[in-house]
Amino acid sequence: PRRLTALNREFMRTCTRFAEGGEYDDAEVRDVAAALAQAEKELAADVARRRADAEAVTAAQREAKEGLAAFEQAFADSLRALSMREGLGKRFGAPRRQCTE
Repeated sequence: PRRLTALNREFMRTCTRFAEGGEYDDAEVRDVAAALAQAEKELAADVARRRADAEAVTAAQREAKEGLAAFEQAFADSLRALSMREGLGKRFGAPRRQCTE
């Protein structure tokens, strides 16, 4: 977007008028300047919309990660409770295995 804006300004700078020995009428320069100003306005609005969308996606990702962390903690707690209750795994299964040996 910044490069396009810079190119538009450069184009307007190079538009020399008939009075200066150029190839453009004052009305043409005004019309082109108005069209480019409108395009720059639309471009700025589009950039603002994209930034807002990106911020919304970032916030949604943050919320999803927080939800995932809560899920992982609940999973770890449930796994530990199951392992303790059923005597599973390396740590909680050792007494059960020792009894059977």
